[in-house]
Amino acid sequence: MRTLIVGLLLMVGVPLSGCESEAPTDEATETASLPPCPNPADPADPSSSPPTCLRVTGAGGQPGAGSGTTGGGGPDGSITRTWSESVTQTGDGTSSVITQRYTAVVSVSLTKVDEGAWTISGPASVSSTYTSDWKSNQTTTLGPCNVHYTDNATAMGSAQVEGGLEARDGYYQFHVNIPGVDGSNDTVRDDSGCNGPSNRDMTPWAAAPITAGGSGDMTDPRTLSGSSSEPRTGGEDTVSWRFTLPE
Repeated sequence: MRTLIVGLLLMVGVPLSGCESEAPTDEATETASLPPCPNPADPADPSSSPPTCLRVTGAGGQPGAGSGTTGGGGPDGSITRTWSESVTQTGDGTSSVITQRYTAVVSVSLTKVDEGAWTISGPASVSSTYTSDWKSNQTTTLGPCNVHYTDNATAMGSAQVEGGLEARDGYYQFHVNIPGVDGSNDTVRDDSGCNGPSNRDMTPWAAAPITAGGSGDMTDPRTLSGSSSEPRTGGEDTVSWRFTLPE
C-alpha cells in the first residue's frame, strides 16, 4: 500500500479578511453591490467603510495528474504553480472588478529518506497581485452619492518550501507547501462624491501560503514530469513539474 511520506494539504486564501454583514434581502443584488473587503492589516476608517463587503478567496485544492514538461529548476527539478482569476459584478447602481494573479517557481532538491521516498526542499520565487475597483452611484433625498474604492496590492519574494515525493510500483505522487511572502497594498477610499473624505494609504499585504501537488504513472525510472490545470472564473489554475530522481 502506497504511503506518502509528506502530505501538506493547506487551502490557500488571498489574505483579505471577511467582513461582517447583515443577511441580504435579495442575495443576487446584494452580492453585486458589495465592495471588496479591506486587508486585515488595513483597518478601514469606520466613517468611510462600507457596512458590507465581498469576500474573495484564492486558489486551493490539489490538482490531479496530467502530462507535459517544465524546464529549469534546481539540481533535481522544478515545480511551477500559477493561477489567475477575474470577477466582474454589477447591479443596483454598483460595479466591481476583482483580479488576482499568483506565480511560484520552486527549484527542487530531493533527499532520499526511504526506498522510493524523498523529501522535497528548495527555494521558491513567489509573486502575487490583487486589484479591485468598486464604484457605487446612488441617488438619495439629499442628492447624488458616488463612492469609488480601489486596491492595488503586490507581493514578491523568496520562500523555502518543504514537502515529499513517493515513487514506486510504477506510480508517483508529491505535495509541497509554499510559504507566503510580504508586500503592500495601495488603497484609495474616495467618498468625496457622497460628502465624505477621500483617503489614500499604503498598507501591508501578503501572498498567502499555497500548496502544489500532482501524481502520475512512471514511464521512466528516473525522470518524472507532468502538469495539471483547473479552470477558475476568468482564469486558470495550473501546476507543472519535472523531477530527476538521484541515483
